[in-house]
Amino acid sequence: MYVTALTFADLSTQPGFPTLLEEYGEECAIDSLPVNLDLDRIMSAYGALADAGMLHIFGAFVPPKPVLVGFLITLVGPLPKYDYTVAATESFFVASAHRSTGAGVRLLHAAEACARDAGARGILASAPVGGTLSKVLPRSGYTLKDQVFYRSLA
Repeated sequence: MYVTALTFADLSTQPGFPTLLEEYGEECAIDSLPVNLDLDRIMSAYGALADAGMLHIFGAFVPPKPVLVGFLITLVGPLPKYDYTVAATESFFVASAHRSTGAGVRLLHAAEACARDAGARGILASAPVGGTLSKVLPRSGYTLKDQVFYRSLA
């Protein structure tokens, strides 16, 4: 298992990415807010963030023929209310078949190192209620600080 930095173009062209993205979409969708898997739209939005130096993407791969089994998309930038640079996990997913391999923790460590190098004071990570990540984060030194609530307006 290894983790490497990628561009979104690199990530989206990996063999197995469509299957991984489909599993991510099914697992991470919010009731009336399905994940929009239009890669051209996503690439355009991420492109602007990458151009600003705020977007950092990591992929987890299983050798020998590298197979993508997870990804973490991190945003790093100023958080005005704190007047500091902070990182936030925008999308974080490991295929269910690879969640006991350490892929998630390795992705977290890569994002933390990147955020530290960018001068971030900390990293914010969200996790689905009751999901595997909500159990992994506390064991990795993360503290529950806020809860995010959602209400559909559609």
